[in-house]
Amino acid sequence: MSGDRRLNNLRPFPKGVSGNPSGTSKAVAELRALARANTTTGFNKLVELMDSTDERVALMAAKEILDRGHGRPSQAEDGNQDRTVVVNIPPLDAPRSS
Repeated sequence: MSGDRRLNNLRPFPKGVSGNPSGTSKAVAELRALARANTTTGFNKLVELMDSTDERVALMAAKEILDRGHGRPSQAEDGNQDRTVVVNIPPLDAPRSS
């Protein structure tokens, strides 16, 4: 197959050698600096959009602000809802174990 021939050209990097020795490209660093320079303007726009009459726009703006201020909510562990959780609560008059 043609996919197998392409894999023949792959060579592992020697131990201790980076696959990207120059690091992040200059273009990415420039874009990041430009975005950071406009952070206040962007944040003010999000605050303005929270007052939108379109509830979808207001919701998305509020979500973006909350995500940046408090972090995104963590994801469910694995989405498996077939687990059973058993909680044993002793009666109030039961003796406590030390």
